[in-house]
Amino acid sequence: MATLSSGLRVPLDVVSMILSRLDDTGPKFDIFCASLVCRSWYHAAFPTKFRNITIENVRQLSDLTTRLEVDNDKGLIRLSSCLRALFVDIHSDDPHTHQELYLTVLSRFQLVIKQLVNLEELSWTYYCEETSVSAGIFGAFRDFCPKLRRVSIDKSQSGVPEFLKVDDLRRDVFTFKSLDNLAISWHDAIEGLFDPPSHLIEMIEGSPNLRRLELFLSGSSWGWQPSSFFHQIKNPLQELIHLALGGYLDEEWYRLISGTLHTPGSFHSFLGQHSRLRVLHIFAVHKPQPDFVLHPEVAERLFPSLVEFFGPSEMCIGIVTSRLATQLEILFVIPTEDDEDNITIHPFERLSTVTRTLSQLSELGFLDSGHPIFRSWSFNTENLQKLFYVTPQLKRLDLGSSNTRLVDLLAPLHCVPGLTELSIPDPEPISLEDLMLFKYEITLLLNAHSRLGSITFQSKANVSKTLYLRRLFNEPNYVTTYCMY
Repeated sequence: MATLSSGLRVPLDVVSMILSRLDDTGPKFDIFCASLVCRSWYHAAFPTKFRNITIENVRQLSDLTTRLEVDNDKGLIRLSSCLRALFVDIHSDDPHTHQELYLTVLSRFQLVIKQLVNLEELSWTYYCEETSVSAGIFGAFRDFCPKLRRVSIDKSQSGVPEFLKVDDLRRDVFTFKSLDNLAISWHDAIEGLFDPPSHLIEMIEGSPNLRRLELFLSGSSWGWQPSSFFHQIKNPLQELIHLALGGYLDEEWYRLISGTLHTPGSFHSFLGQHSRLRVLHIFAVHKPQPDFVLHPEVAERLFPSLVEFFGPSEMCIGIVTSRLATQLEILFVIPTEDDEDNITIHPFERLSTVTRTLSQLSELGFLDSGHPIFRSWSFNTENLQKLFYVTPQLKRLDLGSSNTRLVDLLAPLHCVPGLTELSIPDPEPISLEDLMLFKYEITLLLNAHSRLGSITFQSKANVSKTLYLRRLFNEPNYVTTYCMY
């Protein structure tokens, strides 16, 4: 087998046949041999090309359904035997989404799901109009896809038709068992719902080997409390190593980790039972928070195996001042406002004064929590330099949610020569002089960081564009660029 640069492994006889066709010293070109080459190449590439499929509109879903309907025809390679991962996110602005054709295609697709016996991963984002059909689709995936271990369901933007009972929808959707990875983004746009779905708890309990769990839950008139939610789960989830919580959290973050390891019903107790937890994300803390900093010893006791953390700045401080700092690989800081709605200290400034050496940290970021003051913040150059000095292995830096100028980063970034990816606010130059100055700053940055491969510019409207860098002849001064929006 020959391995191409893309990683595709190709039979040597196919490669030999291609090379022989490129040899113009031989006999006159034979179209039959060329046809054999094309067919051999097609057969070799087919399993890799269709290992993962992404569906973004109704036409693509219809094409996939049609292909699966004839999958057993003689002479065709079986697509169903190759497909391992299916990602469905049919945008609501698709012109076919609200038409009867869409529901017809979904009904046809449900009938061919039984052929996807090798499917291992499913991601489905769906909207109100398809709810009545897609609820049954999940049951088909459960019944006919025995290898399915990774499921992601997103109903964060849609409502529920009046003819469909909310509890019935939950029962039909939260139907999977024996999963390794589960990600749920669920919003109930119905007044009077105060608790997270009980069927979701049952689905989690039915997956004793769950290793990755992500929950983003909210409702029109309720938030959810992780302490209460996890207290209801009887399954110990002993294999859990990745946990992400978000949505509308109706619980102060400090209460999540307060108490003791033996406090019944506390999230603290849940964390204490999962010492193998390596990744913890806590997003969207909407309630004002008291001035409370996680104690380093508590952090060490709760997260002894932690290597990746996204969460409130006060929790970050407790983690980076503990012995966990030497093993942390990824850190994203989310600022929080206190009870008085005051934010006086920038979280990075606070981190720069208390941080131990983060010898393994390769990715550092600052996330916008939605408060308008965060966008007006700029970073103090001296504090940034202190912070970068203790992160010598940093490769990816995300400051896109701040108001930092590139010129203020040039000196501090000398402390992280291995930087490969950088995200900063979009300067949006409005004059030729601004543009020329910006290009000059980019040149200085590239000269100082020979490994830098991309720069992402984040606008205030959360629209990003990425500048990809490619150096010619392995020289930092010979650079070609192209943008992707």
